[in-house]
Amino acid sequence: MTVRNATPLRARARRILGLAALMTAVSALAVVGCGRNAAPPEAHLLSAVSLKTIDARGLAQAVARQRGKVVLVDFWATWCAPCVKLFPHTVELHRRLGDRGLAVISVSMDDVDNQEVVLRFLRDRHATLENCISRYGVGTEGFDAFNITDGALPHFKLYDRAGRLQKTLASGGAAIDPQEIDRAIEELLKSNQGENYRDANGND
Repeated sequence: MTVRNATPLRARARRILGLAALMTAVSALAVVGCGRNAAPPEAHLLSAVSLKTIDARGLAQAVARQRGKVVLVDFWATWCAPCVKLFPHTVELHRRLGDRGLAVISVSMDDVDNQEVVLRFLRDRHATLENCISRYGVGTEGFDAFNITDGALPHFKLYDRAGRLQKTLASGGAAIDPQEIDRAIEELLKSNQGENYRDANGND
C-alpha cells in the first residue's frame, strides 16, 4: 500500500468507527428504555385503580365529600351479568362528565374475600373512579344497609350537588336503559350550577 492511498483509508476507517460508536449508544439507550424498571404503557392506569371496603356510613361520607358535584353510585357485582354489561357505561360516564361536575362511585356487592377478583375486573376496564366493596358481603344485609329496596342488581342512586338523593334506578323489573341514566345525570348537571352548597352543619 502506498502513502498516497493511506489517507482516504484512514478517513474511511474513522467514519466507520464513528458510525459504530453511534449505533452502540443507540443500543444502550434502547436497553435502558426497556429495562426492568421501565413501566409498561398503561401502568399509570393500573396504579390509579384502587378498591376499599365500605359500609353504609362510609358511603354516606363518600357522597358528602363530593358536595358541589352530582354523584352517581353504581351498585354492582362480578357475578351479575347485567352489571358487567352496564359497567363500561359507568366508566365512560366518569371519563366523559367528570370535568362537568359528575363524581362516580362504584360499590361492589361481591364477597369481601373476593377483592382480588373485583380489583382485576376494575383494572381490566381502567375504572379509575372511586371503587368500593361492601363489607357486608353477599346477602340481604348489604342490600338492607344500602337501601337497595328491590333486592336486585344493578342498582343506581343519583345525588344532586347538595348531596340529596334525587333518583333511584332499579333493575327489579325491566333492564336499566343507559340512556335513562344519561338523561337523569344531564338534568342534574344543568340545574343549580354556580350555587353554594352547605354541609349538614350549614357550613359553606
